[in-house]
Amino acid sequence: MPATPDQGHVEKLILLSVSGLSPTDLKNAALAKIGVPADALEETMAEVHRRIILAGDASRAVERGKAVVRFEDIYRRALQGQDNRTALRAQAELVKLMRLDAPTETPAHAADDESSLELAAVREHLEPLRLGPKGYPVSELARLAAAAIAAAKRR
Repeated sequence: MPATPDQGHVEKLILLSVSGLSPTDLKNAALAKIGVPADALEETMAEVHRRIILAGDASRAVERGKAVVRFEDIYRRALQGQDNRTALRAQAELVKLMRLDAPTETPAHAADDESSLELAAVREHLEPLRLGPKGYPVSELARLAAAAIAAAKRR
């Protein structure tokens, strides 16, 4: 079982990655500047990639993840320098990027990945049944529909 990559190395490489280094330059920097052992390079790079993807959580996960890491870095630096205006702007941009100010479930025409399209289709089938108010969470509509079906079968 491979060793867990050094988290300090991973964090430095994430910041280098989001600053625009090519994959080749990033690997060279990992070895020469950051001190990642050659036998741990692939596991470390995989962890860097995994963490950037996790930061994004979207179909364009890597690029969106890089943007999230960048905004978080700007926010952190602004707070350290007591530049509240820049920190608030970075936070506002992060909220827009992550769509945290939007409803939790997007309509089908705004969906950008297969899961969102499928969720929108489920909503389109369940809302006309009027099991809950418009905009009710799909998971709750599905639970209510299943309960109604089960009750109908018991009759």
